[in-house]
Parts: sequence; structure tokens; C-alpha cells
Amino acid sequence: MFSAVVRGELKPEQLAAALVSMKIRGEHPNEIAGAATALLENAAPFPRPEYLFADIVGTGGDGSNSINISTASAFVAAACGLKVAKHGNRSVSSKSGSSDLLAAFGINLDMNADKSRQALDELGVCFLFAPKYHTGFRHAMPVRQQLKTRNPVQRTRPADQPGASAAGVDWRL
Repeated sequence: MFSAVVRGELKPEQLAAALVSMKIRGEHPNEIAGAATALLENAAPFPRPEYLFADIVGTGGDGSNSINISTASAFVAAACGLKVAKHGNRSVSSKSGSSDLLAAFGINLDMNADKSRQALDELGVCFLFAPKYHTGFRHAMPVRQQLKTRNPVQRTRPADQPGASAAGVDWRL
């Protein structure tokens, strides 16, 4: 199903019905895996470094109206010497997504993959703006924003990160 979403083959009503259905009954592991596979198979490449790095991913709208802890944690981890490729998006079901926070601080979200890799190498932290890497999910964004609820796409993290750490170092907050 998620391959069809990436290709824009579902009508908004069909996608809304599928997402709400999954939310009500609970997502099955194979659906989450299917979403992650569809995202990765259609993701723009990121030049992965050979060194150890991490992605600190958030919950994607935890419903607690908390601050964006995962983005702040990425900067703390980078300040402590861990290189962090933070992958995220605008808010869908919460008050603030990671890119909302970074944009408010004037950080360029539109960096290409090479510039992001350069930031990771030189600064120890970079941000991979999900819409630049997962362009096919633009078809789902209006429905996701309208539903304002967590969905299987958010449950794929960190497996959907285009620069996923070869060392498998990922934390979920």
C-alpha cells in the first residue's frame, strides 16, 4: 500500500480511510515494515560516512504537548562529540516538528545531500529534511495534516532515515 502512496496512486479518501483504520486497530509490524521499505526504496540518497554517527528521532507527535526534545537532544549529543544526522519533518500531529524548530532559528532546511554531509563532517550535526529525501510522501502530507494523528509513517523511524547509521546507532525519544 505504501508504495502506492509514494507513487500518488491513492485518492485522499482512500489514504485517510487506510490510516484511520490502522490507527483504530493498531498497526501491524508488516505494515510498518512496508512503509519503511517504500520510503527507503524511493528516498533520495545521502552520502553516508564511514564513521560512527547517530540519528536521534522523535516520536512524531506524542500527544503530550511537550517541547521538541529529540531536536534539542541532537545538539546536546553533537556538543558531546557524537556526530548526529537528524532526520525530521514539519509538525503533522504535534505543536512543533523538528524542522519547525530549526526554521524558527533560521537554519536552512533546503540543503542538498552533499552540503548536509559537509555539515555532519565539519560541525558534527546535520539535518535531513524529510520532504527532500522522501519526495513521494508529498501525496500523503495533506491527508496526514488534516487527520492530525500519529500514523504508520511516524512509526517507521529510525528505519526510514536515508542516511541510517551503518553502525545501527539510533535512539528514539
